[in-house]
Amino acid sequence: MLALLLTAACGAAVSTPRPAPVSEHAPPPAAQAAPVPAPEATAAALCRPVSFEAVDYTVCEVDLRRYRLGLFWQGGDGRAYGSLYAFKRAMAAAGDPPLVAMNAGMYHEDLSPVGLFVSGGRELHPANEADGDGNFFMKPSDVALHPLFSDDGPSRKTRNGIGIRDDHTVVFAISRDGVSFGSFARLFRDALGCRNALYLDGSVSALSAPDGLSVGWGIRVGPILAVFDRSAPMS
Repeated sequence: MLALLLTAACGAAVSTPRPAPVSEHAPPPAAQAAPVPAPEATAAALCRPVSFEAVDYTVCEVDLRRYRLGLFWQGGDGRAYGSLYAFKRAMAAAGDPPLVAMNAGMYHEDLSPVGLFVSGGRELHPANEADGDGNFFMKPSDVALHPLFSDDGPSRKTRNGIGIRDDHTVVFAISRDGVSFGSFARLFRDALGCRNALYLDGSVSALSAPDGLSVGWGIRVGPILAVFDRSAPMS
């Protein structure tokens, strides 16, 4: 079971000075607006480094009550973004900068998705139920906790995926080193508390995150999954 560490903040008692008397004719003090956190500060609260079974990861925990998710592939011109850098630049120019972005699965040579792609309530690419070689065609397709995965197989690649912890929390994870399918699945189940997880890709895995936690920043990508602050206006 994942241990939850609760840290209590403790400190010495501090006396609060009595406010100076205010003349009844003096204007009331101006109301102070609550500070709005900078996008970088908000993004930094999402992601953290994690080590599990001797492999280092970046993990981003997303509370859907505070953040919204979006699935992307093409810009307004109908062309694939092609990289997380190009995607973030385009979204920022449209006034809707993402806090975190990750490649969202396997793609063809033209960067179109190999599997099911639904965005904005529209199915832009159907589910791929064909038979074939490789992990993508394992049934059910692309499930990280698949029972056919060995405990610690020989394949070691940078891998990324997304898990569901509860009704309002999803978890992004990407390895910073090569990791087996089995160990990656256990990360979600045993360390991150996700009974169900979707394996997205390996070798071409990429994540844009703050504070030096990005992985594969310059890698070519097709579909993109991104996190936005709900309080920010949508483009």
